[in-house]
Amino acid sequence: KGVKKALQTILNSFHFGFEIRDIFTIWFRYKAGIEKDSRKVADKALQLPEIIAEKTGIPCVVFIDEFQEIYSINHKFLWFMRSIIQHHKNVAYCITGSKYHLMSEITAKKKSAFYGMFLIRQLEAFTDKDAKTFIIERMQAVKLKLTEDALKLILEKTYNIPYYLQWIGLSTYYLAVNRKKTLIDAELVEEAYQKGLKQLPQLEEEIGKIAGKKRDVLIYLALNPDTTMTDMAKELCMKSQAVQRELGNLVKLDFLKKVARGKYEFHDKIFAEWLNLKFSL
Repeated sequence: KGVKKALQTILNSFHFGFEIRDIFTIWFRYKAGIEKDSRKVADKALQLPEIIAEKTGIPCVVFIDEFQEIYSINHKFLWFMRSIIQHHKNVAYCITGSKYHLMSEITAKKKSAFYGMFLIRQLEAFTDKDAKTFIIERMQAVKLKLTEDALKLILEKTYNIPYYLQWIGLSTYYLAVNRKKTLIDAELVEEAYQKGLKQLPQLEEEIGKIAGKKRDVLIYLALNPDTTMTDMAKELCMKSQAVQRELGNLVKLDFLKKVARGKYEFHDKIFAEWLNLKFSL
């Protein structure tokens, strides 16, 4: 309420409008000329929520997902961002990210741009109880039932990670509907998992972020989970120190975790299986 009028009054550097389709949509673009100064564009974009909240008298919350991507692209921009939003009085910020080390780098280290600015919460996977309740209720909503073995397999395959629970649940649902089944067994879940594993575009995006020797090391580890560092170095024509360095970088990027001396595992087991499927062909 009042947003359009407020914006048209105060944002002379914007072309602005709104429309209602399935949801309320605000759009804006900068007038000719200003885009030549990227700092000015960024400044105005970051000031926008505070201006809207102040002029309309309605406080707001800004959510930014996968926040660590900014750090990956240009970590200096985080300091520029802080210099602006730390003065906002009518806007609260919620940032989320799936890379624990990078998010800690941004928010928890004393030399980081956003040190001390956020309440930090690390979200874990669901408990078995919550995961079961979630899956059962969702299946009941579409008049489907699961055998105990099917339910157990879903939990084993997804490690109770919410996104993967939804992904395998949807894949299983489509397969059950296609087969005209109302009772889902373990065999159907396994088939849905294998079919669905080939259709996870965000994993293509993940591997696309890695290049060079890091990519080679990551793929080799997915294909050979019990390998030694010596074998990896030999197969990839690398020095052992170089392999160790790349493994350390992959740990910092939250693709891997070190579980013992010379032993590394994937944080995301489904990503590891996807890599194995994609690159073993």
